[in-house]
Amino acid sequence: MLNRPLYFSIVTFIFMGILFPTPSTAAQEFGHISLVEEEAFILQEGREIPLKAIVNLPLIAGDTIATSSAGRCEIQFDNGTIIRLDKNTTMGIRTIKAKTLTTRWKLSTMELEAGRKNFLYEQ
Repeated sequence: MLNRPLYFSIVTFIFMGILFPTPSTAAQEFGHISLVEEEAFILQEGREIPLKAIVNLPLIAGDTIATSSAGRCEIQFDNGTIIRLDKNTTMGIRTIKAKTLTTRWKLSTMELEAGRKNFLYEQ
């Protein structure tokens, strides 16, 4: 049987994790890579080395997706929106479902730095 102080510490640690989740896991909206043809890369904010895009790789605000000269990539977000990136395309995810100051709408902001993309969404 566990001694009383150790048992109390474990229970406290579990409850603190439930009541005060870390910011990285606290209801963060995100998308994921749903298709990769040839090559695509993800440059995450704060990292210098890009990651190779693979299916189901999560994406968050601050990530930049780039396709190669032969590559294509598809991104799907939690609300069902799909973005398809063509060859030689670079797109940055700036915000995902960010609250606005003037309306109750939540807006996502994508920045097309180069290339072409297609959006598919439902209202």
